[in-house]
Amino acid sequence: MDDMTITCEQLRDALRQLYHDRVPGPTPLADLAVVRQSLQRAGFRLTPAARGYEIGRLLTEIVETELAAWRRRFGIAPGTEPVDHRAQIRADFTAGHRELESWSTIYYLCVRTDLDYGLQTFTDVLRDRHRRTVQRRLHRGVEAMTARLRALERAAVLAEHRADDGAERTAQSGAPPADARPAILGTRGRLGALPVRLEAARMAARNGGSGKARA
Repeated sequence: MDDMTITCEQLRDALRQLYHDRVPGPTPLADLAVVRQSLQRAGFRLTPAARGYEIGRLLTEIVETELAAWRRRFGIAPGTEPVDHRAQIRADFTAGHRELESWSTIYYLCVRTDLDYGLQTFTDVLRDRHRRTVQRRLHRGVEAMTARLRALERAAVLAEHRADDGAERTAQSGAPPADARPAILGTRGRLGALPVRLEAARMAARNGGSGKARA
């Protein structure tokens, strides 16, 4: 799947499913290379149910990781248990940075559904923000998530292409890797390299990606 075919609307649909505490249903996002590779590394079969679960897990991970990174940047300490989430929300919006506000909005409205924060409740917690401002932050959060997912998908597809090229060169030379077993010829090196490449892509996406301009 071409990373540019990943759309904000697809992300919104998946987030709506998460909001209702459901595994995302049939969606093109479940066919992403990054989803497939993650399941393969974990040893799961590529069933529709497994793909749906994994895209939900991946989206949740993106939000949690980005929010934590932005909080660290602005010196906002993670709350201690039991977490005062209302205080955390206000702290996120006190920093005055729309990227942090956007990830916080996505986190509380789409990921932490157990807290039962609807749009109006979230706005009321902030006290000094208009509902339309929160809606803009939610929209920006979806855009930022789309950019992050596209970056991960580009890295995953690139890893597959490089692995295929390496396998083709090995087949043409007729010289298998020294540690390859006949039954899994070429797969050990390909799969073993994927976690490192994907982690590097995640780091690159967090530090660069779409440009930290996530209103």
